[in-house]
Amino acid sequence: MRRLFHMIHQHDAMEAAAFAAALSEAREAILQQAQRGVPEARHAQLVAKRLPEHGAAYFQFITTPGIERTNNLAQLPHPRGSSR
Repeated sequence: MRRLFHMIHQHDAMEAAAFAAALSEAREAILQQAQRGVPEARHAQLVAKRLPEHGAAYFQFITTPGIERTNNLAQLPHPRGSSR
């Protein structure tokens, strides 16, 4: 994870294609590591079970260039002034 976030902070120094490839590689490495040595706790087992099918979606906001990497946009008021 530290490598992933370090890379994100260095994105301005990388070409777009190289950055996208590096993010994808980092995501896959994290997802593979997350399948090893999963604790016996119920919640950990549930997440590990979901990773093969949904793992990429868990990291989409982090590893997709152009998508806000924080939830700051989700916290902004709706444009029409109503709640979601």
